Amino acid sequence: MLWLSVSTTFWVPVFTGMTDRGRRNQVVIPAKAGIQSSKVDIKGTYLFILQLARNDMEFERQIAIGDIHGCYGLAVDLVENVIKFDPERDQLIFIGDYIDRGTESAMVVRYVEELKNKYSAQIVLLAGNHEYLAYNAFKYRTAEMFQLWIINGGVTTIDSYDGSENAQRYENSQKHLMPFVEQLEFYYETKTHIFMHGGIPLGETIETAKKNSLLWERSYDRYRGKDIIVGHTPHKHVTKYTNAVVIDTGAVFYGKLSAYDPINNKIYETITSAPRPKPGQKA
Repeated sequence: MLWLSVSTTFWVPVFTGMTDRGRRNQVVIPAKAGIQSSKVDIKGTYLFILQLARNDMEFERQIAIGDIHGCYGLAVDLVENVIKFDPERDQLIFIGDYIDRGTESAMVVRYVEELKNKYSAQIVLLAGNHEYLAYNAFKYRTAEMFQLWIINGGVTTIDSYDGSENAQRYENSQKHLMPFVEQLEFYYETKTHIFMHGGIPLGETIETAKKNSLLWERSYDRYRGKDIIVGHTPHKHVTKYTNAVVIDTGAVFYGKLSAYDPINNKIYETITSAPRPKPGQKA
């Protein structure tokens, strides 16, 4: 067990496990342990320590996974059967848009949460614009915010949660999704790449870009700077541009979920022949 000082008063314990090859393979960080002051940024402290743990690990594969959009079966098949995720050597970076349009958003969210809880340093969960469409609808409760979410596939997300009536399903989706979205990161940076859902606006950097832009930007084809890996805009296949790789292959539109490993320059894909679900249709 290591102790990391986060202020002159408080220390946070960091527990690490070791593999037979001497690498840390699991990190469990109780961010609230020993911290009682409201002045300490618990989430910021957790992310800071987790970043140190990630930086200290050596990954043989670093795989970014595209927009899932409620396609639970595709997500599980890609991670477990195609990629064959191995926490001792792999890192998975989910690019966001876990929910909406597809019929199994609740199952997708639970699945990635379970992965994250089990493998803290090996799993990176990034925010997508659809997560914040839902979050803003719940938080601000305005007709405009709610309608914006609904017309972008929010109905299928609400219907994927338990409840005999619409109001119950809405309450259950809010109860689960709001804390889920609050834990998501807006970007993840390595020595060679920056991962985010949308992109970086022209003339901006990751330091100057607004968080909302990282979710919605689509100027990947004209972007120049440190290489980025993004989702957000469906392509028929993983597409490489000058300084960007787009990995959203329209799981809910085309039935294909893709992933890309920049370390080994390798693409992973899984495909379903099932037709696109109709709005509001349950599996």
